[in-house]
Amino acid sequence: MSTYLTTFLDEHVKDRTDTTKWCLNKFKVGDKWKETTVNLDERSCSCNEWDLDDLSCSHAMAVARFKGVSINSLVSDFYTTGFPKHAYEMGFNPVPDTEF
Repeated sequence: MSTYLTTFLDEHVKDRTDTTKWCLNKFKVGDKWKETTVNLDERSCSCNEWDLDDLSCSHAMAVARFKGVSINSLVSDFYTTGFPKHAYEMGFNPVPDTEF
């Protein structure tokens, strides 16, 4: 026996734990108006705000705080300071001057 539970119950809890591992980062977040579902693994929320602009919504931020996850890790790379630099690092060739 690995815990203080009976052998039967210990196996039952282990079976339930094994089947629920896939949803450890899926949460229901509610306020007085509605309830939303946040999935940190898929970086999505049922409010669709996160899906639209790749910035985490307030629901995702609440889950991140609860889980101890950095809110900065929930933002798309597009919004990082290195993205514009990376976009132009290959350079570009000037267009020759042409007269019309």
